Amino acid sequence: MNIPGFVDLQVNGYKGVDFSSPDLTADSFARASRELLTQGTAAFLPTLITCPEEVYRRNLAIIGQACAQPEFEGRLLGIHVEGPFLSRAPGAVGAHNPAYVRDPDPQLLDRMQQWAGGRIRMITVAADAPGAEELVRDCGLRIADCGLKRNRMPTARLDAASSNSQFAIRNSQLDPLMPANRGSIGSRSWCPSRPSGEAASGWCWM
Repeated sequence: MNIPGFVDLQVNGYKGVDFSSPDLTADSFARASRELLTQGTAAFLPTLITCPEEVYRRNLAIIGQACAQPEFEGRLLGIHVEGPFLSRAPGAVGAHNPAYVRDPDPQLLDRMQQWAGGRIRMITVAADAPGAEELVRDCGLRIADCGLKRNRMPTARLDAASSNSQFAIRNSQLDPLMPANRGSIGSRSWCPSRPSGEAASGWCWM
């Protein structure tokens, strides 16, 4: 199968450049992005993990400004914010620093979107976090990515709440080897060729 390149919906950094680092600069971000785009990736979403608010303020501005550059038009498709609205359940945050995990907060998301110049396209939200339903319903993002942990009931509510946002699902916070925990929407993922936002299959993005 011949394709021009892969679209990667989660890139946390490349060639030693961490997009969530407080030391990120415009030059280092642009250099890492250029390098990645020569290696078979046609386009991608630069991704920040759970960070202190001051890092979001700084790095979202850097990345948002880069997304607006003609050099990266059609290549940097927006920003994926993986956190800070994750589950506090033991083991759910993975490599994220639990000290910076927050309950879903529309005001914080609004500030983050302002810092990013409106370039946030995907968020990761724990379905069982207080306020997740309201955040997904009201965020108006093109994609809402929902990390899950054990509880299947919140996924159904988020599915219903996501009418204002294309909804996607992945297994980053599911208990391993437990497909039953997918719930009502656990096998859905975003596909740009399907207006509904549903894909035929897929647990994860890559």
